[in-house]
Amino acid sequence: MTREVSRLELERRKRGWTQKDLADRLSVWPQFVSAIERGRVQPSDAVRKQLGRLFKMQVETLLQPLP
Repeated sequence: MTREVSRLELERRKRGWTQKDLADRLSVWPQFVSAIERGRVQPSDAVRKQLGRLFKMQVETLLQPLP
């Protein structure tokens, strides 16, 4: 069984970042990044702003699963 990949995960991997790398940039735990990527949790407004700045994308786009 395959799982859906979020745009966030795709964009993170394009940059060669691990979940830990992204977590360090966001000052959160890697497990939190995993939960965001899998759609289990919604990031706070502060984390959303950081994601938008890091990836230079709208956060709504980043958090969508890929078709």
